[in-house]
Amino acid sequence: MKKKTIWEQSLQNWFAVMLVGMIVTILFLYFSQGMSGNDYWWHVKTGEWIVSHGRVPQTDIYSWVGRQKEILWTPHEWLSEVCFYEIRGAAGDEGVYLFCAAGAVGLNLCMLWVNRKRLLDNCIFTLFFSAFFAAVSGILCYGRPHFFTFFLLFAELHCLYTYLEYPESNCIYKLPILGLLWGNLHAGSAPLSYLLPALLFVSGIWDIRLGRLCSHKFDKKELGKLAFFTLWSAMCICINPLGGKALTYPYTQVGQALQMQIIAEWGAPDIKQTGQLILYFFPVFLTIIGILLTKKDVRLFDVLIMGLFGYLFLRSKRFIILYEIAAGFWAFRYTLPVKVKEKNGGVEKGLAVLAMTALIGAGCAASVLVGRTCMSGSCISMELSQEMLEFVKQEKPQRLFNDYDYGGELIFNDISVFFDGRADVYSDVGILSDGVSLLFLQKINLEKIIDRTGRENQAVSQNFVTDMLEKYDFDGFLVRDTRPLYEFLRSCPHEYELLYETGGAAYFRRIKGGDGTKK
Repeated sequence: MKKKTIWEQSLQNWFAVMLVGMIVTILFLYFSQGMSGNDYWWHVKTGEWIVSHGRVPQTDIYSWVGRQKEILWTPHEWLSEVCFYEIRGAAGDEGVYLFCAAGAVGLNLCMLWVNRKRLLDNCIFTLFFSAFFAAVSGILCYGRPHFFTFFLLFAELHCLYTYLEYPESNCIYKLPILGLLWGNLHAGSAPLSYLLPALLFVSGIWDIRLGRLCSHKFDKKELGKLAFFTLWSAMCICINPLGGKALTYPYTQVGQALQMQIIAEWGAPDIKQTGQLILYFFPVFLTIIGILLTKKDVRLFDVLIMGLFGYLFLRSKRFIILYEIAAGFWAFRYTLPVKVKEKNGGVEKGLAVLAMTALIGAGCAASVLVGRTCMSGSCISMELSQEMLEFVKQEKPQRLFNDYDYGGELIFNDISVFFDGRADVYSDVGILSDGVSLLFLQKINLEKIIDRTGRENQAVSQNFVTDMLEKYDFDGFLVRDTRPLYEFLRSCPHEYELLYETGGAAYFRRIKGGDGTKK
C-alpha cells in the first residue's frame, strides 16, 4: 500500500476533526430542542413494574377495558424498558436525555470509524452523508427500545462484512449473542439478526459474474459455519418472554393494515414534502447514484442489503435510519473518487482554521442550548400539561376514553387508559379501531360519517357515539381540541360537561341520562 504523504495525513486529520465537529454540532442543535417523549413514558412505567414485581407481565395492566377482557400482553422489549427505568432512577429524565444524546454521537462516530480509510475518497459525499445521518440520528435517537436496535444493527453488519472480506475471522461467533440481546431489547426488529446472515449465505452460494454484479463463493466450511451461527442466532432470539413468537412477531405486525393506516410514524415517506425529500430521499439518492455510476465490481451482498433496507424505508419513513446505517457499510465503497490536489499555500490552511473556528463556536453555542434544555426540566416532551394530569387524577374516572396520543403519559401517572401507543395489543380485539373511529367520528375501513359536502351528519354521529357508549359505558373523555369528537362533545352540553381545558386538551364528564345527574 502506498504510504501517505505528510500533507495527505495532515489533510485526513483535519478533515476527520471537522467531520466530528460538524456531527456534534448538528446533533446538539437537534437535542437542544428537547427529546421526543413518544411512547417513552409507558416504556419507563413498564420497566418500573417489571423491577418491582420481579417478572414480565403476561396480560394487559394499563387499560381498564384490557383488564376486563384479560387481553394478553407480553412486552417484547422488556430489557430496554428496565434499562431506561434504571437510568431514570439514577439520573432522572435528564439522565435518559443525555444518555440518548451521547448514544447518537457514539453511533455517528462508529460510522466514521468503520469508513475511516475512505473518508477522503470523495469529501463531498462524506460531508453530505455524515450531515444527513447526524440529522436523522438527532430525530430518532430517543428513549424507546428502537434506540438499542441501531447499535445492534451496526454490530451485526460489522460482523457480517468482516466475515465477507475475511472468512477466516471469528467475528460471526458474536451473532448468537446479538440475537439474544435483540430478542430481549427489541424483539420487534430481532429477525434482522438471522435475516442478514441469511442474505450473506445466499450471496456466497455461487460464484456470480453478471456485468459488474459479482459474488464470491464461500467454500463448504465457510458456508457451514455461517449457516450454523445463523440458525443459532435465530434460536437465541427465542430466549425471551415471548418465546418462539419473537421469530415472526414483526411479520404479523406489518400485516396489521389498520396500524399501518392510522399510526403516523408507520406511514410511507412522501417525496412531495420538501422536508422528507431533503432529509430522507436525498441521502438515498446519493448512495444509489454511487452504485450506479461506479466502475468497480458491485457485490451481490451489497445489493441485497440495499434492497432490503430500501424496501423497509419505502414502507415506513421510520426506517430511514436503518437504511443509512446499512449504507454506511457499502456506500463509501462505490463513491466516485474526487482527487484533492496538494496545496502548500497558506490560503487553504487559513480556510481550514476559519471552518474549524466556526464549528467550535457553533458547537459551543449548541452545547449551551443543550445545557439549558436539560436544566429547564423540559428535556423530554409531553403532550399533556401537569395541570391537566393533576385534574384527571382528582376526577378519578373509572372508564375514561382518552386520546390515543395521551395514553403513555396517563399510564406513567397511574391513570387507567382506554388505549395507548401499544397498538399491537389493541388491534386484534377491536379496541384500536373503535377508539380511532370515535376520535374522528368515522368508522375506520367501513364507512364515512362525514357527508360529501364535508359537513358533519349530526344524526349519524349521535347514533355512532351512542353505540360506543353502550358498548364501553365511558364516564369521562380526555381529547385534543382538534379532534372531531371534541366538537361533538361541545355540541351536546346536556350530555357531556366540559370541566377543564388547557394546552390543547379538554376533559369532559359524561352526564348520565342527559338529565343533569352526574355519573
